[in-house]
Amino acid sequence: MPGAEGAVNGASADDGWAVSSIGTVGVVTVGLLGIFAAWKRARSLRPPEPMDMVGRVAVVTGANTGLGFATAQRLIARGATVVLSCRTQAKCQAAAARLGGAPSATCGPPLELQDLASVRRFATFFRARDEPVHILINNAGGMVSTHSAVSLAAADGTVADVEETFAANCVGPAALTLEMLPVLERSAQPGRTSRVVTVASKLEHNADLAAYLNDVSGRSNAGLAAKGQDGAAAGEYNTWTAYANSKQGNLHTTAALAAEGLVPHVTHSAVTPGMVNTELGRAFAWFSVTAPIRWLLLPSAHDGADATIYAATSVDIEGKTGLYFGKDRKTGVVGEVVPSTAARNPELTSKVWAVVQRLIQGQ
Repeated sequence: MPGAEGAVNGASADDGWAVSSIGTVGVVTVGLLGIFAAWKRARSLRPPEPMDMVGRVAVVTGANTGLGFATAQRLIARGATVVLSCRTQAKCQAAAARLGGAPSATCGPPLELQDLASVRRFATFFRARDEPVHILINNAGGMVSTHSAVSLAAADGTVADVEETFAANCVGPAALTLEMLPVLERSAQPGRTSRVVTVASKLEHNADLAAYLNDVSGRSNAGLAAKGQDGAAAGEYNTWTAYANSKQGNLHTTAALAAEGLVPHVTHSAVTPGMVNTELGRAFAWFSVTAPIRWLLLPSAHDGADATIYAATSVDIEGKTGLYFGKDRKTGVVGEVVPSTAARNPELTSKVWAVVQRLIQGQ
């Protein structure tokens, strides 16, 4: 049957063309990915870090991964000694080993920013030692997928329930800063202030912090409502709003500390790393699935640390306080960033600072 044979031959030809096409597409795709990977690697190559931090000691929180690890790595490359702060000693020791170990990378006590007693123990460790700390980098932070409140015990024993993200990302770092101020003050050098750098985020533009202050536990979802985001019904807990609240809180507490000038030789600044490929979203199911996409599209943690390194080391901002830095995506240059209108509202700053101080110190 010639017709049948022709059909079979035609199918074979079509199949061969399809296989060939798929193979070609595969080769081209792999080739393009290889080129992109080479280009991305070339972009990440930088001249050696200047050795301008010799003799300086920095404490970096959340130093075992992501931006914290990259920040520690780059400070060490500039000659600094870095004390790593992590939630467990095991994580800290592993990170220190990856950074080359002592004397450049050492471990501080375990630090849990959602536990103010842990914060006080951590600072007491440094206050009891006759060793300097010139830079405190409040890098540690995170987000949770569902609502949770933690009990914070203030210095006077007062206990308050606080939404977990705000407790860890805002109240904890503010408490650590206050506790570390005596160490930073005594470590200041002639013509060279000590510095506090707090990692915030441009996502603070999405905050509803004024409403959240009405119920810091978050149980009423005040200031944490989804507002129709991500397809959620209004009134549901929204992870991104909670995160935005905590990051705008960082800007308010930085502004308050700078304005109060509690110690004269310590400056305070905040930074935004931009959208960076870190482990921030590891609590979510989509995190591992999106790893290849994040690697392709987002800057590395090493690049994301640019603003933090600038705020911690730049001689151009010596003695200046209350500033907010970020990197221009087009030029790659780090400079001052204008925060949201709410973040620049002095009345809201006063309210946030009053609430945070009450949570830290008590009634």
